[in-house]
Amino acid sequence: VTITAHPESPAIAIPRDFISLSFETGSLTSATGFPAENVVFQRIVAQIGPGLARFGGNSVDQLTGWMRGQRTSSTSSSVITSSDADRVFAFARAVGWRVLFSLGLGHGDPAADADEAAYVYQTAGDVLSGLEIGNEPDLFHSNGLRPTTYTVTDYVTEWQTYANAIQAKVPAAVLTGPAAAGSI
Repeated sequence: VTITAHPESPAIAIPRDFISLSFETGSLTSATGFPAENVVFQRIVAQIGPGLARFGGNSVDQLTGWMRGQRTSSTSSSVITSSDADRVFAFARAVGWRVLFSLGLGHGDPAADADEAAYVYQTAGDVLSGLEIGNEPDLFHSNGLRPTTYTVTDYVTEWQTYANAIQAKVPAAVLTGPAAAGSI
């Protein structure tokens, strides 16, 4: 096999902000899970150059709720709060990155996700790249979130219900599908 590179006329240019890092949403519900306020961590990420931080992973579908307000010592770690989201967006502003923010589908409900999306869009529209609805639905049947009969059609129907609720509150929201684990 012969491979020839032609750097003088590349077919597709990789954007400067192509790099991304993905973090579990669940890491936001503990004071030590995501070091948003850590100046050294901020500097390291900022020195990478512009990029995209994704907050999602399996934990987004394990969370059981959304709550506007400050996290306190009595707030369940299975609930994401507006103060958790605020830390993400303050971090993004500090490092000059954009954010893909995930909303729960596993235990969520469309009205709660729509309220969370409205809060996120209103407070972080300047750094928000999009909203991901759910994560790895191909594993929902094996992790107890859906029955073993759960299909792609079921997922698309659910996703559309959530998307409709979100867009009713935030018509300009950019919505994405999930990441997939790749197993069937």
